[in-house]
Amino acid sequence: MVETNDSPEFSIVKILRKDGGVAGAGSLIGKKWVLTCKHVITSIFPDDNFTIEPFQYKVDLTFYLDNSKKILKSHVSFLPPKDEDIDFVILKLEDEAPSCACVGKILNKTFWWRDNLSACGFSIDGEAKWVSLIGMGPVNPTSVQIDISKDTGYPIEEGFSGTPVLDIESKRIIGIIAAKENADGVLSGVYVSINSILNIYKKYYSVDKDAFENIEMEAPTSSYKLWHVPPAPDHYVERPEITQEITKNILNGRSSQSGLVIGAIHGLGGIGKSALISHLIINSEKSKEIRSCFSDGVLWVTLGQKPERHRLLVDLIQGVGDFNFHSTTEDEASNYLRAMLMDKSFLLIIDDAWNSKDVKPFLVGGSHCQALITTRESIIANDIGAALFELNVMTEDQSVELLSNYLKKS
Repeated sequence: MVETNDSPEFSIVKILRKDGGVAGAGSLIGKKWVLTCKHVITSIFPDDNFTIEPFQYKVDLTFYLDNSKKILKSHVSFLPPKDEDIDFVILKLEDEAPSCACVGKILNKTFWWRDNLSACGFSIDGEAKWVSLIGMGPVNPTSVQIDISKDTGYPIEEGFSGTPVLDIESKRIIGIIAAKENADGVLSGVYVSINSILNIYKKYYSVDKDAFENIEMEAPTSSYKLWHVPPAPDHYVERPEITQEITKNILNGRSSQSGLVIGAIHGLGGIGKSALISHLIINSEKSKEIRSCFSDGVLWVTLGQKPERHRLLVDLIQGVGDFNFHSTTEDEASNYLRAMLMDKSFLLIIDDAWNSKDVKPFLVGGSHCQALITTRESIIANDIGAALFELNVMTEDQSVELLSNYLKKS
């Protein structure tokens, strides 16, 4: 009998290609049901348009911790319609699962804030590899950005697709690893959230039966969001005297104003304004104070010299939680974002601002929000009434440490 327990590694399966090689991974989410990525299955049938009944597609798999390595038969049970832009599929086992197999428990959360995660995938030769991951926040309605933490040298390889993403603290499955192509054409790691998978599945099946019959669902414990906050570079050098002063200004400004508080960090291009703020928010000793002060999270938008303001405003609206909003004008989007933030507590980072005109549509929010701008143009602070903080060059010791760190990473 297949049981449910708190050791999710017993739910992990290896999805096989027709030649016996590794196509990807998956997890047992019910006595007979396996969850994996749609693109893993389509890679096994590259010349097929998937126009016939899903169950006619047969897939071989083995369980990661099954010493016998017995190959089990399965077939596609649920394939999302093509108009559903989500990367998952559910397989049904035709053979009995081995005695070692256990159903993995699921944690249903919408957003994550720098949580420690892990995943076990497979290299091209079939070797299992565990990696440590960090949740970086949603990139679209179905996917959450993940970053490989610095204590592992393993990249996310092709054989990781479909494997469960595990929350280390609760030992629950929160999604499955996929990949997303960024603007530069580079594949980066994301995971498809359980929340979005359930939303699609519920449109076509009842979650009280079939694939999710034995799943333990848990409510989110926090709605804190980090939206598009980039990690500081690996060679970043601590500047505690600066982070302490900026944190003090943020906290003092928050407690002394009745409207939206606006601050600006001014410094030369490349001096480290963005990296410093990113480190302050994510990895510094002051991160908890920032999180405590802004209970809903941090929204990050990068402007640059020629920002697409309307698109960026809509993106921030999605960051707050509305993926269905549509507008045709910048003013409409700005006003809608203002209304959304009025009773929220967000820190809004407006990065790389070059002129006041581009900044003003983003200066929205109520008394519990704060906007912090990074710029190389000090006149912007005067134009928008922001408190100005000058970021100077590093000390000699810090500069030497930065160069040393950079050389170690190169």
